[in-house]
Amino acid sequence: MIRYINQKLPLKGFDTPPGMILDPNNRWVKLSDCLPWDELSESYYKTLCSRLGRPAKDARIVIGAVIIKHKLSISDEETVEQTRENPYLQYFIGLKGFQAKTPFASSLLVEICKRMAQTVFDEFHEVI
Repeated sequence: MIRYINQKLPLKGFDTPPGMILDPNNRWVKLSDCLPWDELSESYYKTLCSRLGRPAKDARIVIGAVIIKHKLSISDEETVEQTRENPYLQYFIGLKGFQAKTPFASSLLVEICKRMAQTVFDEFHEVI
């Protein structure tokens, strides 16, 4: 089941821990601003059934996690931990504010790679 909400959140609207202000020049903030999230989401959602199954994780979280994993060349487990610890990465994947709990399980990345055929990755490259 697909539930997509465009989560273009302004940097000022991101809820951070007290005393912390996110730097608009951070690489993850800049990358977040220039990616065509809606187009990437469309490519991702083509792989899902729109009426059956449990609700899917938001495309921004999934696509963002895949980008983080590959950009940093880290394992699935490390991707989860880095995202849990880093407010910039949480902003990048579209969360509304920093949270101490993990936003997704490492098994999500395994499922995504199985579900997304090479054609989806090719579409990502084309869109980007």
